[in-house]
Amino acid sequence: MKKRYLAVVLGAALFSSGFGGSTYSDFYSEASSAGNKIEMGTLKISPFYENPSPLFMSFSETSDGEKEEIDGYWYPGKITDEKTFVTRNVGTVNAKVRNVSVRIHSISGVKDLGAAEKSLNENLTFTIKTAKGIAFQGTLDELKKSPSLNNTNVLKPRGSTRDTDQVFTVNAELSHDAGNEIQGAKVDFDLTMYAGQE
Repeated sequence: MKKRYLAVVLGAALFSSGFGGSTYSDFYSEASSAGNKIEMGTLKISPFYENPSPLFMSFSETSDGEKEEIDGYWYPGKITDEKTFVTRNVGTVNAKVRNVSVRIHSISGVKDLGAAEKSLNENLTFTIKTAKGIAFQGTLDELKKSPSLNNTNVLKPRGSTRDTDQVFTVNAELSHDAGNEIQGAKVDFDLTMYAGQE
């Protein structure tokens, strides 16, 4: 008899607490912040001053069709003048130039393309500096692997009062170890700086 009475009491309790789909709860309240809007910043650097003209060029054609010497012909032992490459932060967040790489578009004018490319990879070296010191120094082959740069600054967004530009000086040297395998070669390449958010 006690079991039957307990079942009746439990059933009544379930029915009175909202068994038919309604719920029972304490008082509650809420507060919200409406109309929130966020805007993502931009990370963008651009070449400035002398750029985007080529840093390295043997000759340029004048308006009357004549050849004007810039770097002239390359040969084993040649060291170029220092070229200026300036990057500017034109985004809205702090940036830092972190890597550099070179992309070869074409090598032409040689009989053995493989031998010429191997020789250039090993014997053409680049030195990239900032006001703080050497950022990169190494071979063309190393430069193809997008190495990290040292001695670079945090670049403030354009419109800031200072530190929006990073000035690099770049020069190249062709080692005396290069030989006839590159004689007459014409090389077309891009030198690219990569930045990241700081």
